[in-house]
Amino acid sequence: MNVSDLRLNIGKFGSIRAGEKGYRKTVNGILKDMDTRGTVWFVDNEGYGYAFKSADVDFFEQKDFEPLPDKYNSEGGRVYLKETNKEVDLKK
Repeated sequence: MNVSDLRLNIGKFGSIRAGEKGYRKTVNGILKDMDTRGTVWFVDNEGYGYAFKSADVDFFEQKDFEPLPDKYNSEGGRVYLKETNKEVDLKK
């Protein structure tokens, strides 16, 4: 992607695919900032930060942040099934 396209998406939530050859990553999060050299700063949903060269970014796709479905309950960063009160890992 080019620098001007990435600048338009600063502060937006979405999915990015970037990295050097053999080390490509696709992560969801927020495109936080971009410096004057074109380095993209991206923070994923778990709070980990990434720095990518703009030339190494394959795509950034803006997404809407979706709330939890009604069958789940959330307390203190943990997700539970409402029916059984068992903790659920949403990544699986």
